[in-house]
Amino acid sequence: MNEKVIHAGFDVHAKTNVAHFLHPDGSWAHQPFEFEQDKKGFSRLEKALQKMAQEHPDVVFLCGIEATGPYWFPLGAFLTALPLRVKVTAINPSVVTNFKKVHLKKVKTDPIDARETAEYMRIFKPEPTDFFTSEHIALRQLARGRKFFLKQHSAAMNQLRSQLAVAFPEISGKDTNLSETILAVLDRFPSASSLKKATDKQLKKIRFPNSGKRVKCNMASALRETAKDSIGITQEPMCELYIRQLVHNIRFLHQQVQKAEKELETYYMEHFAHTRIHTIKGIGTLSAALIMGEILDAKRFESITHWIGYIGIYPEWKWSADKKDYAFKMTKKGNRYLKHIIYCCTFPAIRFNPIIRRHYHNQLSRGKKKMVAIGSCMRKLASLIFGVMKTQRDFDPLYNSGMKEKTISTKKTRQIKLKKEEAPQSNIVAGEVVNATKSFSGPEIEVASSL
Repeated sequence: MNEKVIHAGFDVHAKTNVAHFLHPDGSWAHQPFEFEQDKKGFSRLEKALQKMAQEHPDVVFLCGIEATGPYWFPLGAFLTALPLRVKVTAINPSVVTNFKKVHLKKVKTDPIDARETAEYMRIFKPEPTDFFTSEHIALRQLARGRKFFLKQHSAAMNQLRSQLAVAFPEISGKDTNLSETILAVLDRFPSASSLKKATDKQLKKIRFPNSGKRVKCNMASALRETAKDSIGITQEPMCELYIRQLVHNIRFLHQQVQKAEKELETYYMEHFAHTRIHTIKGIGTLSAALIMGEILDAKRFESITHWIGYIGIYPEWKWSADKKDYAFKMTKKGNRYLKHIIYCCTFPAIRFNPIIRRHYHNQLSRGKKKMVAIGSCMRKLASLIFGVMKTQRDFDPLYNSGMKEKTISTKKTRQIKLKKEEAPQSNIVAGEVVNATKSFSGPEIEVASSL
């Protein structure tokens, strides 16, 4: 490389960042400094970069940023927009951590992390990251926001069940669905002691808050009869107030989840419908939006192996000298959000996607356990997503490499025989999917991709 290069490493935090600059020989190109995560701090960074650019004309800055949560997005966007020759690479924090272990550095400070990031850039020279557009970032924020509301909703439901275990134990169990009807009754009568005193006239006045419709009297009366035989403890007014607040909070969070899901589906169809992930049977529009919210950009993944490794759908050998239950088990590595989404999509895919259903029954016929077969189907479904996502064509579930003669039952129970023929060249998606899904039962993946 004939051009002058300066390697930069940044340790990113919520309020402050640390920058370190190295020459190709490992010497300091600039004094390390700390700058704030605001306009003033970024201006200071720009001045430092311009000063080095004046000292070394035609210099190229290879900047490595630890991708810590969402904090690196503003810095990456700022560096990319500078009128200088800057190339930005987002580095997984675990990579920097393991790189430090190689150098036997046990001390963790922000300046040391920034130095090690710059040293990693100097030695390995990773390719620059294609910075994500505002649409990609907005989709991820929406997806993560929905998950936040879901966690809050689940926490509020658990807290309500905990309170009902004292006030109304008969409906506090996990087997009881706290439906809108029960929540409406609890909003008016938050404990068994108060509900058993309610009159028919009071029960008829209970309404749903959103629609304004009355709660069915027979259901409210059934709850009252349960309350009469309840072993719940009489609650103080403050405890009943807390139960009412939890009910209101659960309703509010449920509305926020619905709004977030509706917005996600609309935003996906407006900006990411070209990925065609939603055309795969078993994956709806919402699931496709959540998947794209975690992927951000399909160009990040060069191969199916890279894609499977990012999700973490592959077996690892678990073995210890003290334990005899060694075996291949699903790894805990990878993007846990994306792995959970694909796991949830696998069950409807087994029912409605003929390729996944056939693969599932093939695994069972080979003596595999159900969870092992489901894990293999997750991997198969992930490969279908990769093929459709890369080619941006609708998925064709009837395509099969070689077109062996097989019988297909139509809705009119007619038998149609497909003769062996060559795969059409125009069906790029089918070729990509078949090549990417040839082997899934073992720990290795063999791919013959045409990309």
